[in-house]
Amino acid sequence: MSQPDVNFVRGLRETGMLSDSECTMIGEKRELTDEESNIDQKKVLDELLGNGRLTPFQAEEIEAGRGHLLRFGNYLLLSRLGEGAMGTVYKALHLRMQRVVALKTLKPETSKPAFIERFYREVRAAARLNHPHAVAAYDADECESGHYLVMEYVDGKDLSAIVKRDGPMSVSEAVSAIRQAAEALAYAHRFGIIHRDIKPANLMRDAHGNVKVADLGLARLSNDHTIAETDERAELTQSGSIMGTIDYMAPEQAIDAARVDARADIYSLGCTLYFLLTGRAVYEHDSLMARLVAHRDASIPSLRDRVPDVPEELDQLFCQMLAKTPEDRCACMEDVAAALKAFSATDPVAESLNLRAQTVFVIEPSRFQSRILQSFLQDIGVDDIHLFRSVHETIAEIGAMRPDLVVTSLQLPDGTGIEFLQRLRDDLRWSLMPVLLLTSIPLPPEQLQFIRNTRAVALLEKPFSQEQFTQAVQGTISESRNQSPSVAGLDQLRVLIVDDSSVARRRIEATLAELGFARFSQAENGKIAADILQQRTFELIVTDYNMPEMNGYELVAWTRRESPLPHVPIIMCTTEYDPEKLGEVYQLGVSAICNKSFEQDLVRNIVIRLFK
Repeated sequence: MSQPDVNFVRGLRETGMLSDSECTMIGEKRELTDEESNIDQKKVLDELLGNGRLTPFQAEEIEAGRGHLLRFGNYLLLSRLGEGAMGTVYKALHLRMQRVVALKTLKPETSKPAFIERFYREVRAAARLNHPHAVAAYDADECESGHYLVMEYVDGKDLSAIVKRDGPMSVSEAVSAIRQAAEALAYAHRFGIIHRDIKPANLMRDAHGNVKVADLGLARLSNDHTIAETDERAELTQSGSIMGTIDYMAPEQAIDAARVDARADIYSLGCTLYFLLTGRAVYEHDSLMARLVAHRDASIPSLRDRVPDVPEELDQLFCQMLAKTPEDRCACMEDVAAALKAFSATDPVAESLNLRAQTVFVIEPSRFQSRILQSFLQDIGVDDIHLFRSVHETIAEIGAMRPDLVVTSLQLPDGTGIEFLQRLRDDLRWSLMPVLLLTSIPLPPEQLQFIRNTRAVALLEKPFSQEQFTQAVQGTISESRNQSPSVAGLDQLRVLIVDDSSVARRRIEATLAELGFARFSQAENGKIAADILQQRTFELIVTDYNMPEMNGYELVAWTRRESPLPHVPIIMCTTEYDPEKLGEVYQLGVSAICNKSFEQDLVRNIVIRLFK
């Protein structure tokens, strides 16, 4: 008699999908024959597959007796993504954080001490990089199964696979992808990191169009000639890898890869642009040597010959990127990224919003992340950008500067983005101020429902591309502006304006009239207003604070406690800035407080909140 394969049981236990008692129960079934035991194992796997407790890849590995190899430290392998020069790449799950990642294992041939030392040195350099268009390096370690690298998982495909599946890209689509890659490479170059293996297969794009550069800081390890390749199959694999890279390799890199600078990446990115637009390599020859020679000596083909709708200026940029000598290429990757922005299609929505005239507050505790957001805003034409690190700093300035948009992270040192949004919406002055919330964690249902029910608010999940950010900014501002400037029936509502200045009363009346109000009464002070309120009914009171014979505080107190209209909306329009005095007025139940300028946009927000 035989018991189930010990590796089968161990594999189930290692995955964590079954409890120890369940695994023990399976292992104790000793009365089965080998055939019956195998059938039983298959039933167990089928059941686990059916209820989603195992992936097909995990079931296959367990059935083959390799289930115990599914664990790499705190990571559980979910599926195989592909094979690289250094090893195999898997989709994996961090068991405690429940975060899906990409895990790259190192081949046994790479176990030489010199290579391992260099591997961890390169990983440390790559871990310093944090850019929205670069695949992040999270972790590197060693376990029973060997050395491994943990990276950000991009739920999408590489650009090579996309072009092979869908055909060549449009000009705007290709330019967008190359520009995003150029921004990430420009950032890496500032740290002295050269990619050396830019090609479509190393540019990942998710379902939202966000492009990320893979293997940034690690690519040269893949081409390390110290990796021993002994058997014939390995040699063929390595040759195939080199053949694929040659199509995008700068001429000087073929001579001495160790001495190239950032301009080699510019050349490779230009070759990648050509492939995205044409679906073909720049130079197509049968042999590796012929391609190498062509990159060194052959004339640069015209993009317009292949794709007639390519702008002449883009064709010129492409030719400059593919100059045979580094000195004749673009000076740096920043220049490439800046040049590519000029070919972005003009957005009529952005033009209508006049973003250049907008004031934007950014609340982000990370200086690095706030600089990225500032760069994104500048790219779409916003010039007046103010950076804050906390809710307290922002609230202190929001009344004086009145931003047109607030972009805020969800996690802040003195609260959350949701709490900040709630504070804005509770104040009628800012009830329609556009807010863009940025989050990297899932929100609970009640918070999502609050956002859906709140006007002029958008939620954008990290990571996001420049295009996604731009669309979110435009959509949030547009929604705010599309709010009706008046509310139906305002012309039937009676308004009492109380101020000791006749000029101020006329200004307030004119502003309210532009919003649709038509029935006004005026009073010079609180005492006269109280007399009027005892005789007539009003749907809105607008009052000053500092007045003789009954100030605004006393008028609000009398209205709430003694008048026949205790629930009438009251807007206090004042130059009083003493927080204690204004706080007391709020406690009495004033509906909103605004300054004496009584600006129409601000008043409109208050009116819409009160009467819509």
